[in-house]
Amino acid sequence: MSRLFYDPNTKRPYVGLRLPVEQLAALDEARIKLRQSRSEFTRRAIAEHLQRIQTVAN
Repeated sequence: MSRLFYDPNTKRPYVGLRLPVEQLAALDEARIKLRQSRSEFTRRAIAEHLQRIQTVAN
């Protein structure tokens, strides 16, 4: 079975990605100021971005 689509029945949803060193440093600087983990910071950033996209689409 291909994992190229979202499977709502997956037991462990996970997204892994590589970032350029500069972008990772900027992410860490921002999230440390907010006292968030990388995962929490990334989840919130993605949620905000998806919300903006949906707002523009409507």
